[in-house]
Amino acid sequence: MGVIISALADWLAPFLVSLSTWFAATFGARMLIGLGLGVATFAGLDTAANALLGEFSTLGGLTGNVAAIADLLGIPAVISIWVSAIGIKIVMLKARAVLVAGSAV
Repeated sequence: MGVIISALADWLAPFLVSLSTWFAATFGARMLIGLGLGVATFAGLDTAANALLGEFSTLGGLTGNVAAIADLLGIPAVISIWVSAIGIKIVMLKARAVLVAGSAV
């Protein structure tokens, strides 16, 4: 039994090493680039969105009734959804540009 396992290990180890090397060369760099773009864009847009929502939560000195109506209409939620959609669109466009440029090399 030990001979069979040893023979299998002798074949399997180089195969797994070459498979992981191929995977890292093909997909690893692209995944890391996409992840880096996503994190950088999220950090910037999250800061901007929090500042915008923080400013809007006070509603710029509006009266209580106007602020309550804006809150009932869900205006802060709409702003949050718009900023998130813009952030996702930017990440997708930049990731496509980087990945297309990377595959041409």
